[in-house]
Amino acid sequence: MIVVNYNINADSDSDYYEFDAFVRSIQGQTAGLQRNIPMEISLLDCAAAVANTFIEVEAKPLIRALDVFTYMVSAHRDGAPVAAATIRQSTAHDIFDPRVMEQNYYNVSIRCLLGDLHGIARFIEGRLHKVHMATIEWWFQSAKRTTQHHMLMQEPPVTRDEGYPWIKGGLDAYFDRFLASEASALFLSGPPGTGKTSFLRWLLWQKKRHAMVTYDEELLGSDELFIALLASQADTLIIEDADTMLAPRKTSGNKLMGRFLATSDGIVKLPKKKIIFTTNLEDFTKIDPALLRPGRCFDSLIFRPLAFDEAVACARAYGLAAPKVRRDMTIAELFNPEGPPSSGERMGF
Repeated sequence: MIVVNYNINADSDSDYYEFDAFVRSIQGQTAGLQRNIPMEISLLDCAAAVANTFIEVEAKPLIRALDVFTYMVSAHRDGAPVAAATIRQSTAHDIFDPRVMEQNYYNVSIRCLLGDLHGIARFIEGRLHKVHMATIEWWFQSAKRTTQHHMLMQEPPVTRDEGYPWIKGGLDAYFDRFLASEASALFLSGPPGTGKTSFLRWLLWQKKRHAMVTYDEELLGSDELFIALLASQADTLIIEDADTMLAPRKTSGNKLMGRFLATSDGIVKLPKKKIIFTTNLEDFTKIDPALLRPGRCFDSLIFRPLAFDEAVACARAYGLAAPKVRRDMTIAELFNPEGPPSSGERMGF
């Protein structure tokens, strides 16, 4: 039975004080879990879902309202504290992501015994399976320290099969084949405007992926990011503009390649972990052949402009004006027939 205590405190910092005090009382090694949940259910329903995950690991929960925007769920097992969570109503101003400036969400922070972490994570995903939970971790270095920003992914515009006629069977079927494959690596290559970014966003959103993204080559030079991918709940690593990072070791002395190889098909084989590279290289002989071998590389997709007939079909699918000049066109040109996007539009992933 879930107990709800509506003891509302006036002190806005009370949630952190209560949570930290309870966590310090847990005896044993603890681990953390954080999720951002769109506001598709009530705050109390979200807290109840968290409380039910504690019940699943045989812990007795207590829900307390710390203030009007925050619940805390504490849990005991055999009279001893074993887990705590705060469920807080947050706004887009609390996260570093310009794409969700108008979106509100719940921030769920859980601290529990290390042995319970896997079960709690699995159950909370199940309890909230109707809520879209595609997330992005942006990894970078600041003042010589590794930092991550956790971002709730905003629903992207619908991406239609007609924009990718070279992908046989359609995007959804392709995504399913890739995610079910034992191979970990996928290469996306092609000139700007041909749909690589839209392809990526649609994959992450449709398949509710938990992606890690970095542009920091220095960070890739350490083991930290790759260990985090293999050991955490993140299931996808995206490395954009990877041209110089993919060169063959024999000719370039590429020291990053060893980490890519170990992560994609090393001693620790985790087929559900995927690495997606975007590159402008069209000559794949410039990529280390070990990374391209069958079993490690699922596919090398070359994105291209659409032929005129393909562009007409694509425009029709999106409800756009049909192109008037008979020539090859990129998807970007179909959406921006008057020229390139304004400087205010966001480019890249």
